[in-house]
Amino acid sequence: AGDGLFTLVVHYLMVHSDGDGEEKGQMTIDRKHVGDLWTTLIQTRAVPIGVQPIIPATISNIEIKLECDRDTKLNVKYVNPSKNRDIHIHIVRVPGKSASIEIIDGARKH
Repeated sequence: AGDGLFTLVVHYLMVHSDGDGEEKGQMTIDRKHVGDLWTTLIQTRAVPIGVQPIIPATISNIEIKLECDRDTKLNVKYVNPSKNRDIHIHIVRVPGKSASIEIIDGARKH
């Protein structure tokens, strides 16, 4: 429709050729416009299988969320449990006057 709004869901199943089982998961990309915020959410989820997965844990269970009004606000959230990451970034801008950036990394705030 040309509006840039969509939901994409990919389910995957891989059978390990060495007989160690099946690897399952999904990736979702969701783009919405609610109120004045454009939001993109990217999530990956994998079902634990008990053996070394083909798709590494560093990318198989993450969440990335971007929100912006395309003018004055930008919020970013990055959560990756396998890398012990929970990062939030908030940027607020007053056009022609100022900009503020706040970065929260777990318990640390910058």
